Amino acid sequence: MNDWLQRIIKSKSKTFLTFCFCFIAGSGIASLSAFPAGSAYYLYLSLFLYFSILIFFWRNLRIRFIIFGIICLTFGLWRFSLTIPDCRNSSELCYYNGRSVDIVGIVADEPQQKIDGMTYIVSVSSVDGSSATGRAILKNRLYPAFSYGDQLKISCRLAEPYSPPGSVFQYDKYLARVGVWSSCNYATLDKISSGVGNPVLAKIFIFKSFLNSRVNLLWREPESSLMSGLLYGARSSLPKYLVDDFSRTGVSHIVAVSGFNITIIAVVLMNLLVYFGLYRQRAFYIVVATIILFVIFAGFTASAIRAAVMGIVVLVAKQVGRGSATANVLIFTVAMMQVINPYLLIWDVGFQLSFLALLGLIYIAPVINLIINCHFKSPRSGGVGLKAGGGFANVDQPTPTPPKRGITPRDDNWAKLKILRETLISTLSAIIATLPLMLYQFGTLSLVAPLVNILILWTVPWLMLAGAAAIGVGMILFPVGQFFAFVTHFGLSYVIMVVQFFGEQSWSHVTAPIPLWLMGIMYAILIFGIRYYEKNKSI
Repeated sequence: MNDWLQRIIKSKSKTFLTFCFCFIAGSGIASLSAFPAGSAYYLYLSLFLYFSILIFFWRNLRIRFIIFGIICLTFGLWRFSLTIPDCRNSSELCYYNGRSVDIVGIVADEPQQKIDGMTYIVSVSSVDGSSATGRAILKNRLYPAFSYGDQLKISCRLAEPYSPPGSVFQYDKYLARVGVWSSCNYATLDKISSGVGNPVLAKIFIFKSFLNSRVNLLWREPESSLMSGLLYGARSSLPKYLVDDFSRTGVSHIVAVSGFNITIIAVVLMNLLVYFGLYRQRAFYIVVATIILFVIFAGFTASAIRAAVMGIVVLVAKQVGRGSATANVLIFTVAMMQVINPYLLIWDVGFQLSFLALLGLIYIAPVINLIINCHFKSPRSGGVGLKAGGGFANVDQPTPTPPKRGITPRDDNWAKLKILRETLISTLSAIIATLPLMLYQFGTLSLVAPLVNILILWTVPWLMLAGAAAIGVGMILFPVGQFFAFVTHFGLSYVIMVVQFFGEQSWSHVTAPIPLWLMGIMYAILIFGIRYYEKNKSI
């Protein structure tokens, strides 16, 4: 124990990583417990006590290290406590849950349109004429429709968001992550004024609405909904049967704003660019630019920015080729995201899937690469092994493809096989890393996910780029934009055809829900396997 602690204390990177873990752990503990409102005062008292002890034991390195860890854990608890409103206070909106009230507030986020109605997030300024703060989620009819920044008068009966006992999906916590503690269905809404919200956000949402209208002009359904999902994660307009097919085939991530989606697509695009002759550094900048373009198309939403940050972390990992350093950066990134929104770690499934997929690309991909390298050999090198000193192997550091002249057909075939292999490795590593969580949360295991991902993933980056080009060029010369849209139509139809074919097969998926304890055992086995590989990879 002392030797283990001493090794951490002597390493600055391990010390920093430990403190990040402590902060994340504190936030996670508070998320899982029934943390009471107003508990911040006790945390302030605890911090005062810890700092007092720290002064007395400052010269003792080990005690100082332990107390700093406890302080970081307490800061995690404290950060979470700041998000909980005191519903005993009449100035909080949740105080009025269970009552019929008249509310004045503004539409504080982009309205979500679904087949059966509209969903609004409203930031409240007054309740029954008295000043109050808080957010409520309103579900209303499709018409009349309201926009971001509209000030509304709302008459409804407020309710506390409800989650069925024993349900894996906690609806109340899901809403709490965006500051919503009250709900209201089919209220009486009257618009008071417009343009009250943030002018920058208003322009972003107008731009996103304009993009959506251009997509509907350039493509027909369901191709237009698929293109919207690819470009900015707007999959709400996809037909239900197609959404179900995407879920059964394990490719829902391509039409979602998540780090999972961005990372997989970025890896595939990087491999394709390298195959077509670009040096890895140039390909890296192109892929980063593509990710930024995706964030713009998604409307600079918080989820899109989080996904982009996590995707870029993996790209940097592939540039540097040092898994351990990348893991430190990833943990620090998670800690910073917990500072911004402490509900992400436990109650945001999209964030969890993104994080696990990135860990899969960092730690599981080299293991799969080693297994495949034991059975396949390059025609020139006679075999591809792990990079000396550990880190990422060929899947993460492929050498740039030389110009076509001088390459034999056999070499070119090997290069094509290598792109397919690396796509398979990236997909499998992400699927393996997220599988236990997927079984726990959704209870569905797709048996065709690796195959379907291989069949369609290589088309997604090109469809996104060509779709963005069609919209951009169409703003200047609409007929030319229609030509680009016509070309992408075949790719979109191909994706839908593959997904529908496999999704409609009874053998494509099985229902296999697992309890929390079994998910923990599965991840423990994964960690043990990765650790065993790390210790024996030289063999």
